[in-house]
Amino acid sequence: MKKNNIWFFASMSLAMGILVAGTSLALGRGFKPKVPSGLLRKKAPKEDDYDRLDGRGPSRAKVDVIEWAGNLEIHVYPKGMLQGLSLHFDDGSDSGQAVMVIGYRFRTQYEKQLIRRAVLGIPMNSSFHTYIDRKVGSYDKIVISKSKLSNSLTAYRLEKPSKFLYPEGHPKRNIRLRKDKSKLAEQSDTPQRVPAQAPQKKQEEDIRHFSW
Repeated sequence: MKKNNIWFFASMSLAMGILVAGTSLALGRGFKPKVPSGLLRKKAPKEDDYDRLDGRGPSRAKVDVIEWAGNLEIHVYPKGMLQGLSLHFDDGSDSGQAVMVIGYRFRTQYEKQLIRRAVLGIPMNSSFHTYIDRKVGSYDKIVISKSKLSNSLTAYRLEKPSKFLYPEGHPKRNIRLRKDKSKLAEQSDTPQRVPAQAPQKKQEEDIRHFSW
């Protein structure tokens, strides 16, 4: 009787060992236990493709917006990159800050217009004049002024202001320019003397970053 009990327990132990080994093998060969959905790690969002116009974005264009000698200047690198430009003066009645809404069209993405907003720290209004300085060799230099300028500057023809007031992806993107506010900047036809400018010793401090 004792021998039968010993063989019985030995057989059961062997069977349990085989079952455990088989289960471990199955788990090692790709068996994946179910995990509650709340514990699953979410996939990381795709990298932001917003073009910061620093020369490393999709357009490959680098842009500096500078306030200098009472004027607003737009420098686009490299020269020939800027293929079209639109401007709209936002007096800040809604946001509390005067802003120039700038629409860029680059050589690398001619069919696409990029909207950016530059917060203004100089007096400006909707009756501005736009020029291009063709003497600069390394970049496209646009000068926006309340006054009529001349000398080495050439009047620059703007595109119609974009219907958008905010960049792509901005929460206020759907807020559009009303037709009664759509005003093109005046173009200079009468050459006048360009006022003297101070030395550019603090130009880096005058670079204004985009405010969306």
